[in-house]
Amino acid sequence: EDLFKVPDGDAKALQAFMKKLASTPPEGETEEEQIEFSTKALNALVTAADRLLAAKPNETQTKQGHGYRIQALQALVVMGQEDAREKFDKAIQAARESKIEDVVGMGWQTYIGDLTGRWSELDPAMQQAFRDEILAMVKADGPNAMDVSIVQVVAMQLDGTDDEFAAKLLDEAIPLLAKSDDKEITDMLDEAN
Repeated sequence: EDLFKVPDGDAKALQAFMKKLASTPPEGETEEEQIEFSTKALNALVTAADRLLAAKPNETQTKQGHGYRIQALQALVVMGQEDAREKFDKAIQAARESKIEDVVGMGWQTYIGDLTGRWSELDPAMQQAFRDEILAMVKADGPNAMDVSIVQVVAMQLDGTDDEFAAKLLDEAIPLLAKSDDKEITDMLDEAN
């Protein structure tokens, strides 16, 4: 039980706790015992990550906190924990709203993977909202390299799953991205075509 006790300490203590817990293999004789161990460990990781992110972490600790929280919640969603989906969605959103570009990228990567992975379960309104969100992001602050990557990854993930959606997204996003004066972006677009 002590292994799962999340410290009340500072960001450094929480970071050390998460690293140790994340590297601990599941214990237990039976599969049920191992699942119970894993569930406790994953929930402790989420609690520790929440505390770490609230404890004025440095940039590295912030990245790790978001990473551990997202991965632990993603595993809990797969394991069917009741409240994990809502927490997972909030964790992804928090990462996407971060001031740290790597964390934003992690949030978007997870968000895209999650939605495209369960694409057939999403109703058309949710699919449309996803497209609208991507296009709004491209328009909001002008095209940047992350926008190009997001559009490319979504189109590739849905290639063969929903070709019509992917084609429509590209048809709408490419003219917006092409307005950029940034050579990195125009090079990325040229390479994609």
